[in-house]
Amino acid sequence: MNIIVSKSRLSGAITVPGSKSHTIRALLLATIAEGTSHIKNPLPSADCLSTAAAVPLIGSKIDLNLSTEGEPGTEWIVDGAGKNLHLPDDVVNVGDSGSLLYFLTPIAACFEGTSVFTGDASIRKRPVLHVGTLSISWEQNVLSLVQAQTAVLWSLQAQSKKAALSALLAKSQVSIFLGL
Repeated sequence: MNIIVSKSRLSGAITVPGSKSHTIRALLLATIAEGTSHIKNPLPSADCLSTAAAVPLIGSKIDLNLSTEGEPGTEWIVDGAGKNLHLPDDVVNVGDSGSLLYFLTPIAACFEGTSVFTGDASIRKRPVLHVGTLSISWEQNVLSLVQAQTAVLWSLQAQSKKAALSALLAKSQVSIFLGL
């Protein structure tokens, strides 16, 4: 068999499939930003749709450009909360999205009050103590993770679990219920 190769030009356009990681990060960044963000070619996976359902709870508005069949469009529009970002309005159901759980809890921990995070059975069994390596500056205090039974709670930095739990009652608290 003979193959003849000749010089030619390749042309055309391709659309790179959306990325779950990029879509989740884009939604969260658009939420904390001022103004309107356009996310083109997002991945409409379950984790990304969980994120799209969660970010309005902290102050953004999102338009998934749903088709007549209810399918998300190829461009999502997010009106960021910016300075109006706030504690989640309701329980945050992260579904099966570890990324959403790990990125949204520190944002919620910046506000006084209580936030509750839950998810499906697999997310409630997932270890989250490694998130404790994150720290957030808030009112010149450092927030850190403290484990208490089946919950991981954010609190003001404390010397012991007892002191941390006392601080939780007085200040900010984000609970990730693992055993629901």
